[in-house]
Amino acid sequence: MIQAIIKNNTFMSYHHNSNKNSTISKMNKYWYIDTMKLEIGLKKTPWYINIFNWLTIKRFSVRELYIFIYNHFHSEENIVSLMPIPFPIDHDNIKKPKGVPFNYVMQNDWKITDNALRKLIKGPLISEHGYILLVKTDSQKEIVFRIISKIIVWLSIPGALYGSWQVIKLIMEK
Repeated sequence: MIQAIIKNNTFMSYHHNSNKNSTISKMNKYWYIDTMKLEIGLKKTPWYINIFNWLTIKRFSVRELYIFIYNHFHSEENIVSLMPIPFPIDHDNIKKPKGVPFNYVMQNDWKITDNALRKLIKGPLISEHGYILLVKTDSQKEIVFRIISKIIVWLSIPGALYGSWQVIKLIMEK
């Protein structure tokens, strides 16, 4: 039985967390679903957004992708028109201990573009027939490394700007 709760004036089932709307909004900004090609991928973004995302090492979790797809297929405006189209990702709906991830599996010939796969973390996401691990489960070591990488990138920007300014001054003096 689905138990519903009211939180911040929104109706939620036990499946959903309170930041579902922000996840969907974020994913709508960056991702697309092409039901004609059976393809999921990243939208084209301006170069300056790409640079910012590179600097911040922007990634999306497989769970966020699943929430985005589920919402797209089950929203009031799409549910009737998308009913005949097969759903792209399935997951094992087995209650697991804390820290053990759901296994997400591609299905029904859907594909995720290569550039989009590189932006996904916190799998596992497995190919349709289970032959290929598309997105692996992140270890604690990988999560810490990603955080340290972000810090190093942001700390190195001022030094790079200062060094570039010094080179420009030398060129201008000649």
